[in-house]
Amino acid sequence: MAIHNTYEELAEVCDRQQEARQRDIFLVLAADAAFRSGRRDEAERLRRRLLALSPHSLFRPYDSFAEALQSGDILDYLADLRRLFPPEQATKLLHGNGKNGAATSPVYRFQDENKARAAAVPLPPPTTPRRDQSTSPYERFEVPLPGRAGDAWGFDAWGRWLAILLYFLAFAGAVSLTAYVLLRPFIW
Repeated sequence: MAIHNTYEELAEVCDRQQEARQRDIFLVLAADAAFRSGRRDEAERLRRRLLALSPHSLFRPYDSFAEALQSGDILDYLADLRRLFPPEQATKLLHGNGKNGAATSPVYRFQDENKARAAAVPLPPPTTPRRDQSTSPYERFEVPLPGRAGDAWGFDAWGRWLAILLYFLAFAGAVSLTAYVLLRPFIW
């Protein structure tokens, strides 16, 4: 059985159990597995099914699954999902290991197994490399930060005192105006 079929069957199980979030995850994984195995039309069918069930999906802005794979955010998302639900675990989830029965969601069984495994074994790094973290275009400008060393004139300290003085003047003005408005009928 192809792995994209396994993920699609898991999505159907989650759909029957009314677990929409898990269903969407498995549909994305099924589309990814189909695309990576060269079945672009199958991946596109699964993407359309995902959008029909979840209109606010991350894949909504893209015209095709191939176009979505051009986005770094989508690639990061897929790498995380592949790490969380590798194919061998998906097969175990679908066929179950017999100890929890069919009434328990396969996803929750998987999460319980993962918690036990995570305590003993660290997770391997993701198979898909993360996108490059490009430098900020603002890094090339030298902007002095508040409290930066080398402020010979002490403008930083003056700025603080000036701000405090202006705050108290505004506060005193507001209190005076309030007192005037309230006491005016009694003064005249």
